[in-house]
Amino acid sequence: MLVGPGEQYVVEWLMGSDNRGTRRMPLISVTATDDLHAQHICSRVLPIAALDKQLLGALIVDPPVLRCSPDPPYVAPTEFTVTASLSNTGGLNLDDVWAELRWTDLSGLDLIRLDPAYPDNSNPKTRTVLFPGTAVDFSWGFRLKNPNLSSVPHKVRFMVLYGSRSTDTSFRESMLTIDPRPPAASITALRPTTFCAGDSTILDAGAGYAAYFWNTGDTTRFITGRQSGQYHVLVTLPDSSACQARSDTVQVTVLPLPPIPVITQNANALTTDPAAAWQWFLGGRAIPGATQQSHTAVANGWYRVVVQNAEGCERSSDSLFVTLTGIDRIPPVPERLTVFPNPSTGSVTVDLAATSLHGAVIRVADVLGREVYRGTAPKGVRLHRIDLSTREPGMYFIIAEGSDLRMSATIVIDRD
Repeated sequence: MLVGPGEQYVVEWLMGSDNRGTRRMPLISVTATDDLHAQHICSRVLPIAALDKQLLGALIVDPPVLRCSPDPPYVAPTEFTVTASLSNTGGLNLDDVWAELRWTDLSGLDLIRLDPAYPDNSNPKTRTVLFPGTAVDFSWGFRLKNPNLSSVPHKVRFMVLYGSRSTDTSFRESMLTIDPRPPAASITALRPTTFCAGDSTILDAGAGYAAYFWNTGDTTRFITGRQSGQYHVLVTLPDSSACQARSDTVQVTVLPLPPIPVITQNANALTTDPAAAWQWFLGGRAIPGATQQSHTAVANGWYRVVVQNAEGCERSSDSLFVTLTGIDRIPPVPERLTVFPNPSTGSVTVDLAATSLHGAVIRVADVLGREVYRGTAPKGVRLHRIDLSTREPGMYFIIAEGSDLRMSATIVIDRD
């Protein structure tokens, strides 16, 4: 080429560096020859900065807590994963990236194990190359091996060691918490769990829980059982764990009542239906020794019979007035105590049919014998109303005590 006086000629070369892992200081020299064959040399040192090789890691346990559950194995879920997330934040490729997982059960109880069903659960794991600005996740699957039957949470420490061919070994740690088995809940029956139809039992789930969930749909500590079946409750513990515990199962059996007996009269002879046992009454009082299917009346008055079936449940007949020879006056009403409606939602009417009960003291007691009402029926007033709308559903006993007569009846408060 020819470069004239005062002219400039520019020559450019594109250069590259194969190894940017370390800082370099190459000397660049250019030699030019003029028309007289004289050489002119220009030199300069060109600093080339090194690019970093960086491999950052994080260790994630998902979920970090195996939460308590009321059913075996007492935690949910029973599977979890541990993931090492490695990122190439440098400017060079990283070859032969690897990660090895280690763990220590701090309880010493051997509660977890690698899940054989988890895909590619090898340990350690490797990646051939990790390009700049990219990441790789190495995951391991675990499952519960043994439940935590203690009363405190147990922990498992995980540590991942990781590196590459050109980076140092680093590590990260993370923890898994395994909740303990919830304490057992229990149900206490405050009355017998086998009873006759029309009666009931009261079940108590115990005090001190934050919430109650019965299989009947009730959400209270106490419930009234009126039907045959199995009863159980799920309770929520009052502490910050909000764990739930399931109770044992209580079987409630309701026995059938016998049919209402009918009294057949033939002169002074009274006969009723077949049953397992009988008891005859006159004027509201049991007749001593009158325990057969038939009975001979020996006095004027209102007679009724209570029969018992093989299950031990009782049913009363309607009252029948019997007049012996020479007695022709019939009292206007039978000697009995009637309550209606039954069951009731709360408003109860007591029929003081027995004249000797007019002016009686009327008491109402719950199934535990606690008096919840007391009043006096005015003389000459047959019907007496009682308000039980503020009382809990269940069975109650109504007792009327007159000057020479005491009678009782049962009432069921049901708002379903």
